[in-house]
Amino acid sequence: MYPTFRKYLKRSEKCLALDAVPVFIARRIPYVTFAVLSKSGFIVHQTYNQLLPASAADIAAKARDKSTLGYHDIRTGNQPDARLLKFCNGEPSENRGRSTRQI
Repeated sequence: MYPTFRKYLKRSEKCLALDAVPVFIARRIPYVTFAVLSKSGFIVHQTYNQLLPASAADIAAKARDKSTLGYHDIRTGNQPDARLLKFCNGEPSENRGRSTRQI
């Protein structure tokens, strides 16, 4: 998703109306989107993988197959990974203090 996408504007308007901070969590976030949203007050987090429920293991296996889609970053399970839990619990990031280009 890129920052010109209208959904960002709608989300930020809703958050302003609720006096809440917008949080954007996605698998991959283009640098320009990360930079614009960060400067706009969004909290931005990349998960670096796709999490499918354990019940979708057969679909995940098909998507991982290199002769079809070949996605290497698909995980199955019903629990978030340690990195997302760390983000949600507000623990300091190892990227704190670095520029967004290094993240």
